[in-house]
Amino acid sequence: MTKTTIAQGDRLEALFPLPSPPPSTLSPQRLPGVSHQSSITVAQLLKDNHTRWHIFFNDKGFHNHAAHLLLAIYQLGATPALLEAAYESESASQRPAYRSPSAITEDNFNEHIGDEDYYHAYMEFFASAIRERGISPVLEQYLFSPEVNKPPKRMLNRFLSGVLHPVIHVGYGCEFGLPGMVAEGLGQLCVQPDYMFPPSLFTSTGSAFAWSLSNITAALSSVGLNGTTNGRTEVTQSHALAILAKIANDPAYAPSALGIPVENPADETMLTNVLEARGQQIFELAAEWTVNRGDKEAVHRKIEELNWMNVILYGVGGWGGRHSAPGKKFNGDFFFLHLVTSVLFLHSYVPYLSPTSISIFLRAYFSTSLAWYIARGRPALPIRDFYASTA
Repeated sequence: MTKTTIAQGDRLEALFPLPSPPPSTLSPQRLPGVSHQSSITVAQLLKDNHTRWHIFFNDKGFHNHAAHLLLAIYQLGATPALLEAAYESESASQRPAYRSPSAITEDNFNEHIGDEDYYHAYMEFFASAIRERGISPVLEQYLFSPEVNKPPKRMLNRFLSGVLHPVIHVGYGCEFGLPGMVAEGLGQLCVQPDYMFPPSLFTSTGSAFAWSLSNITAALSSVGLNGTTNGRTEVTQSHALAILAKIANDPAYAPSALGIPVENPADETMLTNVLEARGQQIFELAAEWTVNRGDKEAVHRKIEELNWMNVILYGVGGWGGRHSAPGKKFNGDFFFLHLVTSVLFLHSYVPYLSPTSISIFLRAYFSTSLAWYIARGRPALPIRDFYASTA
C-alpha cells in the first residue's frame, strides 16, 4: 500500500466518519435498528458514492440521491444488507465521477462558477477548507458573508436553487456530522444554475428598496430579525401561515395574474418568472416574519412554523387536488415534496450557524417556499375540509 493510498484513505475517513448523533433534540431522531455495523456500512457506502459517482446523474443537472437514500433508511433502522441493496439499485443510474480540468483556489474561484465540469474541483476545495477550519466557519464564509453574495458567486442564491437540493445535501452533513456531505453540497451549489433570485429583481429602479446583489444578505438580516428594523421601528410579528394566507387570498398572486397555466404549471422557469414579477413583494412579506436571533427557543418556534407551512402545502394541497390524480386519493406536488424534505434539516443547521446567519437563512428559505407556492399555481389549501375528512 502506497503513501498516496494511505493518505486517500485517511482523507475519506475524515470526510465520512461514522454518523454522529443528531446535533439538536429537535432534529429527526434515529429509530430502533441503527447499530454499529449499520453505521460502518453506511459510512463505507458514502465513501464509495463520493469517489465513484458525479453529483449529477445526467447532463441535465438531475441530482444524485444515493447518499440521501442511504442516510434516510439508515436513520429508519435499515440493516447492513438493506443498505447495500439500496445502494446497488441506486448506483445503476449514476454517472461516473471525473476529475475537473484544473483545481479551484481562492484566486480562480469565480472563473468556473456554474460549470459542472468543475464540480470535483469545487468539492475538493471545500473538503480542504472544512478539514482545516471546520464546518461552521466554512458555512459562515461561503454562504453568508457579503463578499460571496456578489456576482458571480451569489452563494445564498445558489444554495436555494436546484429545488433546494444543496440545502438537503448540506443538511444531511450537519445532521449526521459528515464533513464530506457538506463539501459535496457546497460543491454542488457552485456548479448549478443561479436562477433563484433573477438579477433584474435586485437591480430594479423606481422601487422603495434598491435591491442589489451585494446587499441581499444585509436586507434579509437587518429588517425585523428581532422585531425591529435598524431604525428601531416596531414590526408586526406575523405567523408564517398568516403570510401564506395573504398570498392565497391576494389576486396579485393568482395564476391568471402571472400567466401561470392552472392545469400544468411549469417548473423552475416559472419560478424565475414569479420572482421577476413579484419578488420584491415576496421579500416585503417575508420582512413581516420576524426571527428573534438572540433567543434559540424563538428560532426553533419559527422553524416549527416553516414545518407546518411546508407540510400543509404538500399534504393539504395534495389532498385538495386529489380529484385530478389518477387514483383520486392524493395529488402530491413534486416541488412541494422538496419543501418538506428540506425543512426537516433546519433544526440541524442552528448549532452550526451564528444567530445572524440563521436569521438570514430562515427568511431566505421562507421566501423561497412562498415563491414555489405561487409558481406552482397557488393550489387551494382546504384545511377545514381536510381535517373534517380525518374525523
